[in-house]
Amino acid sequence: YYFAYPAASVSAYNAGSATITLPEKQEWLSATYDASAFLMMGKSDVETLTFTPVMSAVRLNITSSHNSLLRSVTFMTLGDEKVSGEFTTDFTSLAGTSQAHPYVHLIAPKGGVEFGTEVYLLIPAQTYASGMAFAIRATDGTQMIYSTKSSFTAKPSKIYPLTVSYSPEDTDITLMS
Repeated sequence: YYFAYPAASVSAYNAGSATITLPEKQEWLSATYDASAFLMMGKSDVETLTFTPVMSAVRLNITSSHNSLLRSVTFMTLGDEKVSGEFTTDFTSLAGTSQAHPYVHLIAPKGGVEFGTEVYLLIPAQTYASGMAFAIRATDGTQMIYSTKSSFTAKPSKIYPLTVSYSPEDTDITLMS
C-alpha cells in the first residue's frame, strides 16, 4: 500500500512513486494551519496504515505599532529548496520538480488582519542550507523583508515559533529629470 493525505495532493501515481502538489497559496487561518497543505504519507505491506507527516510549521507572530493591517506573508528559500508546486515522491521523501517553487504565500482575509495575530505557514521538512526570508506586506502598501542566512533544518511535524517586529522599509521614490 502507498498512501498520502490529503488525497487531493496526489495528481499521478506509478508503481510506488507519485506526483504530489503542495499549494502555492495557503489559507490564512488564525490559531491553526491550512490542512490542505499538511502532507502526510507512507507505505505499508499490511492493512494498518501509519501516516508520517512530511511538513513543518512556522508559527508567525508579526508585531507592530504600525497604523495598518497585515495583508500577506510570503515565505522564500534563499537556496535551491522548493516549498510549493509539483514534487515527486517514493512515499518516504519529497523531491521538487522543475514546476516546484521556492516560495509559498499566505494571503490575509479581505481587509487584512491585526498585527500580533498568530498565523501558521507550512513548509516541507528539509534543510534550508542558505536560510530563508519572509516578505511581509501591510494593507497600506508598505512592506518589509525578514531574513536569516543561516542554515535551518525543519523537522517533520515540528512547530517553529517566530516573532518578527514589523518595521516597514523606506519606500520613497526619488524621480530625477
